[in-house]
Amino acid sequence: MMRRLAAKIRAELPTLTAEYARELAKLPGYATLPAKEHLAASQYDLELVATCLETGVTTEFHRHVRERLTKRLEEGFVVEVLVEVLIVLEQVLVPLVTELVAAKFLWAMFSRAQRIVMQRIVQQSQRSESRYQQLVLRSPVGIFRTTPEGQIEEGNPAFLEITGYDSLAAINAVGVTSLYANLTEREQLLTLLQAGTVTEFETSFLRADGQSITVAIAARLASDEKSSGQCLEGIVQDITARQKLEQERRQLARAVESIHDAVVITDTQGAIQFVNAAFEELTGYAQAEVLGENPRILKSGKQGDKLYAEMWQSIASGQPWQGEMTNQRKDGTYYEALLTISPIYTAAGQLEQFVAVQRDISARKELERQIRETLERRARQVELSTEVAQEIADQTDLTVLLQQVVTLVKERFGYYHAQIFRHAPARNAMVVVAGYGPAGEEMVAAGHSLPYGRGVVGTAAATGKPVLAADVTQDPYWVPHPHLPATRGELAVPIKWRAEVLGVLDVQSDVAGALSPDDQILLVGLCGQIAVAIQNTRLRQETEEHLQELERLMRTMSREGWAALRQTAAVRGYLFDRTGIAPAAELWNREIGWVAEHGVVTSAISTEQPAAAAPVVVRGELQGVLGVYEDSDAPLTAEDLSLLDSVSRQVAQALEAARLFEESRRARLATDRLYNLSRELTVATSAEELIQVLRRPAAESGAAEVKLFYIDLNEAGEPTWLELMAVWQRERRPALPVGNRRRFSDCPFAKLWVSAPGEVFFVADSEQDARLEALTRKAMRRFGFRAQAILPLKQAEQWLGLLAVSWLEPHELSQEEQELVHSLITLCVPVVANLRLLAQTQAALAQVEATHRLYVREQWEEFFSLQGMPSYE
Repeated sequence: MMRRLAAKIRAELPTLTAEYARELAKLPGYATLPAKEHLAASQYDLELVATCLETGVTTEFHRHVRERLTKRLEEGFVVEVLVEVLIVLEQVLVPLVTELVAAKFLWAMFSRAQRIVMQRIVQQSQRSESRYQQLVLRSPVGIFRTTPEGQIEEGNPAFLEITGYDSLAAINAVGVTSLYANLTEREQLLTLLQAGTVTEFETSFLRADGQSITVAIAARLASDEKSSGQCLEGIVQDITARQKLEQERRQLARAVESIHDAVVITDTQGAIQFVNAAFEELTGYAQAEVLGENPRILKSGKQGDKLYAEMWQSIASGQPWQGEMTNQRKDGTYYEALLTISPIYTAAGQLEQFVAVQRDISARKELERQIRETLERRARQVELSTEVAQEIADQTDLTVLLQQVVTLVKERFGYYHAQIFRHAPARNAMVVVAGYGPAGEEMVAAGHSLPYGRGVVGTAAATGKPVLAADVTQDPYWVPHPHLPATRGELAVPIKWRAEVLGVLDVQSDVAGALSPDDQILLVGLCGQIAVAIQNTRLRQETEEHLQELERLMRTMSREGWAALRQTAAVRGYLFDRTGIAPAAELWNREIGWVAEHGVVTSAISTEQPAAAAPVVVRGELQGVLGVYEDSDAPLTAEDLSLLDSVSRQVAQALEAARLFEESRRARLATDRLYNLSRELTVATSAEELIQVLRRPAAESGAAEVKLFYIDLNEAGEPTWLELMAVWQRERRPALPVGNRRRFSDCPFAKLWVSAPGEVFFVADSEQDARLEALTRKAMRRFGFRAQAILPLKQAEQWLGLLAVSWLEPHELSQEEQELVHSLITLCVPVVANLRLLAQTQAALAQVEATHRLYVREQWEEFFSLQGMPSYE
């Protein structure tokens, strides 16, 4: 499966390289790289991914990511940009992924690569935080002394650095009062100093450059040695950064208390020092109960010692650790938690504490489990549906085919019971014609029937739409069959060929509510393939019956045809004389007359020119005589006459075959072609494979192009969007790119489709068709088309998509082509339904993976926020 994806990447390498390089050019730093280096690097990345898919080993890719990370950082790239590079590479490859195994492999490989980059981000952020904390703790202190007159007479370099002046003289020149942003605060300081030493007084200083800073002053009045006055001695500290940090810490404390995630802070030995309110709510433990305890009180025993060893090894080495584990509450119940543990260091670089953040992800894990089970079930159901379709495709007996269907459906999908009903118009009832096991055999033998148009089965048959009764116990009128007493749910799906309901597939469950819309979608697609198999088998049986009837008719037609030939033919016979064959106008002799009268071989009768003759009989009618002249020296023997009779029979067959050859050949080719198309379409696994199957009949009709569109519906079931999924062209021409989407109402022919929904729309000559608007005709001219057929693909009255077949020249559909068009619609509908179901399953899986990546990213964002680190955006 992964090798197929690798092959797709290598096959589309030039296109993928160009797209990858184009997207990378939008990222900071990449636009400045040389174009040749840029393309070479993009191609290498894609080839390396293909190699990993082929070998199943990702080691080389992750080594490459580390090397590329180091190189880009040396070139001045922002490390976060490299996360975007991995996302771009993943987005380029996502449209190629059609199989679950390959999707999981790529997701794991890219997730590991992103973790490598994220670890580098964390390392850089931690180094920056450490430098910032050391800078705050080691901020310089200014020391100063004034004269009684208020002049600064002493001040260290740190004081000058705080005030922003070059010298003390520069300060004295403008006056000490100019340092204070608020003179009232200066007066308050002086008043406090009259009462004694001031240990800390906060005020605002104006630096020399006009910048306002917050400072803390510790000062006292001292006697001046030079005079009888008092001088002022003190220290001043710029606490602007400290105030900001304290404000941030207060905000962080409030955030920790109000955050919905549980927060635990421990010392280096693991003793709990703090828990927030969310921890109490999540675990059931009050803060007083856990202070001094070890977080192992939450240990559930559901994780092995290896996980805890890896966790301690990571945080002890200074690295944060994140993982999922099952913890136990105070009341003994379990919960799933996403746990992030980070070490906290002092300004001196000493390990001081650990902070752990727990998020209750029990609901998410349960949802993921349900989604995973649903996706796995859907994938398995689609796989089983394809297997069932393939196993019944070659069945030639209708009775055996129906029995094989109920057996496969019941056993492969695990239903309680499966059976098929056919409509009996004379009884106005649905009669069971195939059922599973002894119960089914007895119901078939008894002619079990249900009223047409009523109940689950009767309604499905009358409306041509599926009917789901997930819990039949809620229906007071529903009565179980004695052979199926455990039935609790029932689903009836019509088996339709075009508009004709061939029968109804009825499945039952012994668990109320077990049957769901998913089963309905699955069986609708399967019933489309069953209808194809039934129709093929029915066609074969009808063909055999028709051939028998045809044999009888052909005898009559042959007799009449040969009679007409004898009346109109200018040449009545041919003569071979050992030198060649020549027409003979009159060859009648006694031997020919005798054979014409008696109808059997005869030896020579006449004596003038003796000959032996044998009848040429076609479909029981004498149509001619084959004769040979005798050599008088070697008369014909009995063995010669027997040989002549045998040759005449072969001549008769050859003559009749020549007359019917063309007609028989055409009929046989048409049947074989339809049968082969059915087989090939049934096993198609992508839109590209489907279009490749259709290109052959299209090319035979002279078509230049075939396109497959998917149709998206609104809530009312009305077409809203068209998306081009695959294209085949006889020769490369201007065309819409695969993946192009447009509104249904903006499409040429949209009004005509709405006026005749579900019917084939055909334009024989766009220049002569009065139904076409000028805009539509212009669109056809733009692409060089003169004729076009639009084939609607609908299932259960809902649009799935459409096929557009185009010709360069005016084209009239022959009767044979019209029949083929309707057959192709019926054959393609279940295939397209299955392909869309598979695409939806893969899209759901991609959404789950994208949600997981976003969730992990949010966790790192929150971690950075708690640590006071800048966002990696």
